[in-house]
Amino acid sequence: MSKDSQRNSAFNAAANSEVYHARLEDIAQFTPEKIGHLRRGGIRSGLGRTDTETLQMLDKIPPSQRAGIDGQSATYKVKKYLSDKDASHIISHKRGGSGNSDNIKWENKSINRARGDRNMTRQEQINLNVTGQLNYVGKSGIALL
Repeated sequence: MSKDSQRNSAFNAAANSEVYHARLEDIAQFTPEKIGHLRRGGIRSGLGRTDTETLQMLDKIPPSQRAGIDGQSATYKVKKYLSDKDASHIISHKRGGSGNSDNIKWENKSINRARGDRNMTRQEQINLNVTGQLNYVGKSGIALL
């Protein structure tokens, strides 16, 4: 089989395989420590998020970073993605911002912590949105699910 045939076979197999996105149940089973990251990230006090709110936090992770061939592989990607992320407040907690998922974006820990108690600027929000889209589209220009 030629290299082109092998490449085409691999591409066709990938195109025809089902993509599995991590679910909360998978994360609880395979990386339970990350449930706490999703449930409590960005919350200063209180019990944490409901299951619905926790799911909203999971949905903030770019689709390519929570996809796999099964629950275990998808969860591994979520764990890897969150390993250097903080739940960063758009409006800082000190300035009245809530821990609600609408006020949170996943951001590199060092950038979030360097910002301190400043609100996230519009440009910083745009940069995070673009980064998420680049993770989603990938280098090839083909959407990675």
